[in-house]
Amino acid sequence: MGLSASGAQRDVVLSKRELEVVRLFVSGMTITEIAAQLRRSIKTISTQKNTAMRKLGIDRDSELFQYAQSNGLLNLSAYVGDGNLDTPLPQKPETL
Repeated sequence: MGLSASGAQRDVVLSKRELEVVRLFVSGMTITEIAAQLRRSIKTISTQKNTAMRKLGIDRDSELFQYAQSNGLLNLSAYVGDGNLDTPLPQKPETL
């Protein structure tokens, strides 16, 4: 479910690839890293991300992160430490 500009709920269908790109992007990967991992061009990945955002009625990356968190696409616990300021946060996964 996405939100329209008025805030009303509406059904949104993302393609499998659009959803994958959004998940990878909100997990901390750059468009360039996603393109390399999925063996697609940077332009293709950028277009898929932008198409997903348009379908969701989202204009900014910050709104995409909020949407991902609200809809279970973003696992913030992977980025939250144990409360000890001396414990380093986990690093984002390396791409092959």
